[in-house]
Amino acid sequence: MQKYQAIANKLKQKIVAMLIVMSSTPKRAGIFYYLVAVALVGFAVVVRLAIAPFSDGIPFLTFFPAATLAAVLGGFGPGMFATILGMCMASYIFIPPYNSFSFEFQSVILWSNMVFFVEEFVVCLAIETMHRFRRNNYTVTHDLNVANTQLQQDLKERDRAELRRIKLEKKLTHIAASVPGVIYSFRLRPDGSYCFPYASPAIKDIYGIAAEDLTEDAAPAAMLVHPDDMEYLHDSIAESAHSLNPWKAEWRIMHPEKGEVWLEASSVPERELDGSTLWYGFIHDITDHKQVEVAFKEMDVRKNEFLAMLGHELRNPLAPIRNVVQIMKAQSFTDPTLEWSIHVIDRQVSHIARLLDDLLDVARIMQDKIVLKLERFDFAEIVDSAVEASRPLIDMRAHELLIATPKTPLWVEGDHVRLTQVFTNILNNAAKYTEKGGKITLTVTLEDAWVVTKVRDTGIGMPAEILPLVFDLFTQAERSIDRSQGGMGVGLTLVRRLVDMHKGVVTASSAGIGQGSEFTVRLPLSNAIPVSESPQAESTSSSSKLRILVIDDYSDAAESLALMLQTKGYDAITAECGEQGVERAIDFRPQIVLLDIGLPDIDGYEVAKRLRKLPETQGAILIALTGYGQPEDHERSRASGFDYHLLKPVDTEALSALLALSGHHL
Repeated sequence: MQKYQAIANKLKQKIVAMLIVMSSTPKRAGIFYYLVAVALVGFAVVVRLAIAPFSDGIPFLTFFPAATLAAVLGGFGPGMFATILGMCMASYIFIPPYNSFSFEFQSVILWSNMVFFVEEFVVCLAIETMHRFRRNNYTVTHDLNVANTQLQQDLKERDRAELRRIKLEKKLTHIAASVPGVIYSFRLRPDGSYCFPYASPAIKDIYGIAAEDLTEDAAPAAMLVHPDDMEYLHDSIAESAHSLNPWKAEWRIMHPEKGEVWLEASSVPERELDGSTLWYGFIHDITDHKQVEVAFKEMDVRKNEFLAMLGHELRNPLAPIRNVVQIMKAQSFTDPTLEWSIHVIDRQVSHIARLLDDLLDVARIMQDKIVLKLERFDFAEIVDSAVEASRPLIDMRAHELLIATPKTPLWVEGDHVRLTQVFTNILNNAAKYTEKGGKITLTVTLEDAWVVTKVRDTGIGMPAEILPLVFDLFTQAERSIDRSQGGMGVGLTLVRRLVDMHKGVVTASSAGIGQGSEFTVRLPLSNAIPVSESPQAESTSSSSKLRILVIDDYSDAAESLALMLQTKGYDAITAECGEQGVERAIDFRPQIVLLDIGLPDIDGYEVAKRLRKLPETQGAILIALTGYGQPEDHERSRASGFDYHLLKPVDTEALSALLALSGHHL
C-alpha cells in the first residue's frame, strides 16, 4: 500500500510540475507569437486543402508541424494555442461531415483529437523545457561572463594597486632609510606586552637590534633602557595610553657598543579594537645635542666662575684706591691741582665700579638669577633716587635737567633698587650721549593704568638702523674714536630685562643723527595703596669708640681701610689671613669685623663660622667685604654667619652709615 502511495505522490508531483509549466508563460510568448500561431494554423489549412486529394483520412497532417513550429517560435503557450486551434480547424473542415462540428463517428474523432492533443502537448512541453533550459543556461552563462569580466577587472585593479603599493613601499623604505632616525609603530597590548609592528632599518643603528627581531616582542630594546630612566619612560607611556595624548620623551639607553646614548621620541596614539594602544612616531639619537648642552652648561658654569673671579680681582685693587682717596679727602690741601686730582680719581673709581656692577648684573639677569624684592611705593621715590644717583654725571657735563611729575602719588609695585637702577642707567645714558651744556627732560604721566616715564635729551641721537638693536647686549651707537662716552653697551640691556621683569615696556626713538633720543618706560599702576608707616626716630651713632678688625690678604686694601677708619675715630687693626684674624680677634675682642672672603689659608666663610663660636666674638657684627658678588655668594655669606655683604670697592658713605647703625645696636 505504501509503495502505491509513493508512486501516486510522485505522479502527483509530475502532474503539478507539468501544470506549472503549462500555466507559466515564457517571457518571449507575447501577443505577437499568438498571432504567428494563428498564421501558421491558417497556412496549415491552406496546405491541407492543397493536398486533400492525397491525404484523405489524415486530418491533422499539416497541423502537427504548424503547432510544433508555433511552440518552437513562441513557446508552450503559442504551441498549445496552435494545437487547439488546429484541432478545431481540422474537425470543422477535414472530418466529415465537413464544415460542421457534428461528428458521425464521435469515438474515432475524439480519440484522434485526443491523440493529436497529447502528442502535441508532449512536444510543446519538451520544446518549452528546452527553451527554459536554454534561457537559464544563457542567463547563467551571461552572469558568469559578467562575473568573470568583473573578476578580471578586479584582478587587474588589484594588480595595479599591488604595484602601486610596492612602489610606494619602496619609496617609503628609501625615505625611511635616509631619515636620520627611526620611523616606527609601537603597540602596547592589554596584557602589558609590547612590540614594534614596524620600524625602519635605522633602528639597528640606534638599538643594535634588527627591526624584524622586535616585531613580536620589544623586550630586547626595553632591556637597554638606562635604569635611572626606566620608571619615567614607563609612566610616560602609561599616561599617553590612558589619555591618548601625544607622547614625547627623552631617555637614555646603554648601547652594547656605543655606551650611553640619548634618544628622543614623539608619537601619536590610537586605540585598537582589541584594546591595544598603537603609537605612530619617530625616534632619533640626540646624544650629540646632549653633549653640546652639557658643554654649554659647563661653559656657563665656567663663565660664572670667571665673572665672579673677574669681579673679585678687579674690585680688589679698587678698594685701596678708594680708601686712600677718602683718607686724602679728609686732609686739607692748599694745592688746587692736587685736590682736583683726588676728585678725578674718586670719580673714575666710582665709574669703574659701576661698569663692574653693570657687567655682573647683566650676566645674572641673562641667567634669570636676579629675584625682585617687590614692595609698593610712590613712583616719585624712584625718580628722586635716580636723579640723585645721576646728578654728579649730569652736573659734570653741565646739562640742564628738567623734571615734570604729577603732584598726586602714583603707586607702583616693584623692586625699589632695581627700578632706581633702570632710570639711573637711562639718565646716565642721556648725559653721556649729549654734548656738554645739553638739555635732558624727564616727564612722568599717567596713561590709563600705566605710569609712563619719558626721558628726552638733545644729544647725538641714533640712526634708524640702530633703534631695533639698541637694547641688545654690547650694542652702541657709532661714536668718536676717543670713546668719550665710555661704557660697554650693557646698561640698556639691563634696563630692558629689568623692565620686562616688572611686566613693563621700554622703547627708544630718535629722529636721527643729531636729533636727540627719547626713552619711554611704561610700568603698570598698582591699585593697592600701602598703609603709611609711622616715622621712626633716627638713631644716633654710638659715642663709644668701636673696635674694628679688618681681615684681608691684600695688604694695601686692609691697611688703607684701617687708616680711613682710624681717621673717622674708630679703633681699627688688620690681619693678613684667616688664622691670624681668628687669633687677633681673641685678643682684640672686636665689635665689628670687616672680613674678605678669598683668603689664602682658610676662606672667609670658615673664619666667620669660627668667630661665631668664640665667646669673644659671638655677638660681633660680621661684614663680608669682598669682590665676590654673585647671588650664591650672598646666600653663602648669610649661611656662614655674616650680618652684611658689601662689594669692593665699598662705598664710603654706605659703610659709614652701616657702622653707625651697627654701633647703635651694640
